[in-house]
Amino acid sequence: MNGTKAFLELLRGAGVRYLFGNPGHTELPMLDVLAGMPEMDYILGLNEAVAMAMADGYAMASGRLGVFCSHITPGFGNALGMLYDASKTGAPLLVTAGQQDSRFSLSEPALWGDLVGLARPLTKWAYQVEQIGDLPRAMRRAIKVATTPPTGPVFLSLPSDVLREEAEFDLTPPTPVGSRVRGDRDIVLRVCNLLLGSQAPVLVAGDAVGKSGAEDELLRLAELLGCPVYSEPSSNTFNFQADHPLYQGTLARTQKGVREVLEQFDLLFAVGADLITMATYAKLEPIPDKLRLIQLHSDAWQLGKNYPTEALILGDPKATLAEMVEEIRRLSDRSDQWISERKAYFAQRRSEALAAMDRQVTEEAGRTPMAGSVLMKTLIEHAPENGIIVDESQTAGMTLRTCLLRRPLAYYGLKGGGLGWGVPASVGVQFAHPDRPVLALLGDGSAMYTIQGLWSAAHYRRKVVFIICNNRQYRIVKHRLHLYGGQAAKHRKYLGVDLSDPAIDFVSLGQSMGVWSTRIERPDQVADGLREALKREGPALLDIAVEGSYPETQSAS
Repeated sequence: MNGTKAFLELLRGAGVRYLFGNPGHTELPMLDVLAGMPEMDYILGLNEAVAMAMADGYAMASGRLGVFCSHITPGFGNALGMLYDASKTGAPLLVTAGQQDSRFSLSEPALWGDLVGLARPLTKWAYQVEQIGDLPRAMRRAIKVATTPPTGPVFLSLPSDVLREEAEFDLTPPTPVGSRVRGDRDIVLRVCNLLLGSQAPVLVAGDAVGKSGAEDELLRLAELLGCPVYSEPSSNTFNFQADHPLYQGTLARTQKGVREVLEQFDLLFAVGADLITMATYAKLEPIPDKLRLIQLHSDAWQLGKNYPTEALILGDPKATLAEMVEEIRRLSDRSDQWISERKAYFAQRRSEALAAMDRQVTEEAGRTPMAGSVLMKTLIEHAPENGIIVDESQTAGMTLRTCLLRRPLAYYGLKGGGLGWGVPASVGVQFAHPDRPVLALLGDGSAMYTIQGLWSAAHYRRKVVFIICNNRQYRIVKHRLHLYGGQAAKHRKYLGVDLSDPAIDFVSLGQSMGVWSTRIERPDQVADGLREALKREGPALLDIAVEGSYPETQSAS
C-alpha cells in the first residue's frame, strides 16, 4: 500500500474516528482513500483555525486522540493561534501538515516552509517524515507522546512524495503507556505529615486532576483535612465537585487577588496545577513568602518551576492521592469536631460569596441592555441538566463560574487565552458527546475570529446553542485602556475597540450558514429563547444584547 493508506490504517488501529481539517492538494490522496473507509469521517472546517480548535475540543472532552490535518505552510500558519490554545489545554492531539514533494524542497517551491520549525515551540514533539520506511515508527511515536501524561499536541510534517510511495508496512497499533504512576513513597509520607501538621492548609486543584479522574480522591483528602479547595486561576474546568461546601471557586487571575486568598493559610498543596501563571506582570508575588508550598503533578516540568517548595511529588494524581488518603486516615489524630468546625467555616464563606452574587444580580436586574451577571444566572438556571458549557464569554461571563457553584454543569473554559477558540471548540465537544447539548457562551468580538465554525455546526447537525454576549465592543480591552488612565481615559476616546459602526448582524450571519438565529434584548426573553433554541435538531444562535463597560462612549473614529 502507499503511505497515505498506511497513515490512515495506523490511525484506525489507534481508534481514531474523526479527522478535522481543511484540505489542499497534498491532502487529495487522503480524501480519496477515506471515501472507501466509512468508519472514519473527515470533518471540514472553513478555516484551519476552526478545524484545529474543533479537534482540540473533541480531544479535550473525549480524552481520545484528536487529529487535525492541515495543508502546507499557509494552512498550518492559520492554525497556530488555536494550536497555542491546544498546547495549554494539553489535549491529546496529532497535528499533521501536508508538505511539498521533498525532492525539490531545496528550491523553496510555492507554499513550502519549515513546518517543523513552526510547530516545535507549541508541541511536545515535531518531526518531518523523510522516508517511507519511517512512517509507522513516526506515527506510533507521535501517538504515544500525545497520549502519555502530560498529554498534549504533537506534529508530523508529511511530504507528498512519501505519502505516494508504496511499501510493505508493519501496521501494529501503538501500545498505550500505563499512566497510574504513584509518587515516591517516602515523599508521600512526608507530605502527609506536613499536611497534618498544618493549622491552615489549602488545596489548589489543577487540570491534571480532571485528566487523571482524581476528583473523588481529592474530595476525600479535603474532607479528611477539613480544608478549602480552589481551582487554579486559568483552569480548563473545575477539577473538584463544584457544589461541595469546601469548594471556594477559582483563584483570581491577578497576583494581588491570589495573594489576598493565600495569605490566610500556612501551607498550600497544589495538585496537578500550573502554579501560578499570570497574563500581566506585577511586582507583587502571588505566593506569600511565609506560605509553605507542596506540589503533586504528572508533569515534572511543572514541579518547582517558579517557587521554592517544601516537597515535590512526581506522580499520577489519582493513584498518588488514593495512597495519601489511606495514610492520612491512619496518621490523623484530629477530632471529628475540629474537622466539622473547619468545614462549617468554609461552607459559611461559600454561602456569603453566593449571597453577594445574588445581591449583585438583584441590583443589576433592571439594566438595559442587561448586565452580564443577570444573563449568566438566567442561562445556568434554565440550562438542561445534561448540558455542557463551553465558555469564551470574557467580561460578560465574570459571574458564570460563581453561578455554577449553585448548579454545577459540565464545564470547559478557555485556558490558553487565544481568542476564537469557543465557536469551533464547542462543535468539537459536541462530536465527543453527541447525545448532550452544548451551550457555547461567547463574546461578540471573540466569536468573529472563527465565525465560520457556525457552518460546520450546521453541516454536521451538531446540537450547539451559540450564545453571543453582544456588547458591540472588545469590552475587556476598553476597560483596561480606561484603567490605564492616560489620554484615552482623559478624553473618553477609546480607539480600536468598538464594533458598532456598522453593528455586526449575528442573526443574519447565523442564518446565512444554516443556523437558526434570533435576537434577544431583554432578560425576560432569555429563558424562552433558550428553550426555543434547544428544540432545534441542529445548532441555534442567540444574539443577546448585554451592557458595555464603563464608561459608555460613542464609537471613536
